[in-house]
Amino acid sequence: ESCEATGAASLEHCMGAALPGLSGLFCTSMDLDAQEFLDPPPNDEYRSMAEASAAQRSDRAFMLASLRKSGRLLRYASPELRADEEVVLAAVSSNGAALEHAAAELRAKRSVVLAAMQQRRDGSALRYAAAELRSDMDFMLEAVQYNGLLIRYASSALRRTKALALAAVQQNGHVLRDVAEHLQEDKEVVVAAVKQNGYVLRYVPMNLRADVDVVMAAVSSHGAAIRFATGDHKLDKDIVLASVAQYGLALEYIPPELQGDKDVVMAAAHQDGFALEFAPVALRADREVIRAAIESRGVGSHHACSAFSQAMEALIDKEFVSRVWQWCELVHGEKEARRMRFTEAHAQYVSCPSASEADRRRFPDLGWYFQESLKELDEDN
Repeated sequence: ESCEATGAASLEHCMGAALPGLSGLFCTSMDLDAQEFLDPPPNDEYRSMAEASAAQRSDRAFMLASLRKSGRLLRYASPELRADEEVVLAAVSSNGAALEHAAAELRAKRSVVLAAMQQRRDGSALRYAAAELRSDMDFMLEAVQYNGLLIRYASSALRRTKALALAAVQQNGHVLRDVAEHLQEDKEVVVAAVKQNGYVLRYVPMNLRADVDVVMAAVSSHGAAIRFATGDHKLDKDIVLASVAQYGLALEYIPPELQGDKDVVMAAAHQDGFALEFAPVALRADREVIRAAIESRGVGSHHACSAFSQAMEALIDKEFVSRVWQWCELVHGEKEARRMRFTEAHAQYVSCPSASEADRRRFPDLGWYFQESLKELDEDN
């Protein structure tokens, strides 16, 4: 039954019911321009329909059977059939782009347009809807709440309205680039966009990139957005803490003055231990910082990060470290040994026959031993 027949007039009800479990019906980052409805290569079915007689193109049963297989064949149907709702629904249910060839009155009918939008899933069949429907604020508000990019198909008058722009950027922050120019400089619209996707800060006008509310909203959504901030915000400790707390690796984009701040490094390490890679050497060997990093990434993660390797070398038994490097230089040469991380050298050393039995027993798992070393430091302190 159509939405109008059942009284369920919302996109959410009609499309959600048809695709249960899809709370976000459309892809939030899909570029609709890349989803052009290109005709398939000519095939026998298309050639046959193009060569069909007027009688065949007007044969309702024949066209219904054909359209259920390939909706774009609607272009070959007679004008009477392209104005037949059942025929058009069969076509758009097979290929939403068939809406392009429906009669004008059906391209303005909500239930038909919804069926076409549902078939495309990203809703982009809306481009073929009648102008009157794309000028309907209520309809377009519901459309952009599912896929903000659909604002591209709204009438020019609606695209200039703040209400539609806000609804669109709240669903997909990247839509900020598609709203009217004066709305791209509206602080409320910009804050809504960066809250949805902090990286959108890169598209924000420079004067708003220096606005503390905009920057805080952006880094709270995606910490790495701090790289696009202007003014003194990269030196604002509150903003920096919010940034690394959301995305520890954002420590890479923080000025050196705050990369050396223990509070900032601790917050980054808690969020992602690999953030140690961007911390000063002195803090990489700090017991509290290392513990935060290990707890964030787990025992085995040290193998993937040179910062962990350096931290371990700083804390583990110095005599053992010396034996590992001496063996490594003997086997690989001094130049090659310098290129290796301690974790790599250790793995090779404890598995070789020349390693002492005591070393192989005591240090078989560097991650475990590292944690034991931290416990000993805790006891000592």
